[in-house]
Amino acid sequence: MSDLEIRRRFYRGVRLCQAWEDLPQITIAAAEGMMVGAGCALGLACDWRVLASDAYLFVPEVQVGLNLQWGALPRLVTLVGPARAKEICLLGEKMSSDQALDFGGLSVDWRNPVNQSRSHSAGATVCCQSADSLRYGQRSR
Repeated sequence: MSDLEIRRRFYRGVRLCQAWEDLPQITIAAAEGMMVGAGCALGLACDWRVLASDAYLFVPEVQVGLNLQWGALPRLVTLVGPARAKEICLLGEKMSSDQALDFGGLSVDWRNPVNQSRSHSAGATVCCQSADSLRYGQRSR
């Protein structure tokens, strides 16, 4: 594969995540099991991330000599702050959904009926909001 093709493939992922982030609709990533690599990058591009109680976030790129791809690092810094983002990236430890919730910006256990009800209620509330107001809220990321 040529260098040009490698760059093109990389930028497809960047454009995909940017397209998800730019959607005018509220976007929700629901993860069960691993949220790693492209799954993590796509989840970070969404407005809300909802993790099952057995889900975990894993950012192993630094340990294998890579940097976060697809624009994930700036999104992670925006979501959890610079100090927490460094901890997540540099330590490369699997983070449980409880730890992710403690770090901020993540919700947990969408399989729990109480949380499902809250998620549906939040979705119904958002659907009734002014589209312009929602867009302004999204841009405050």
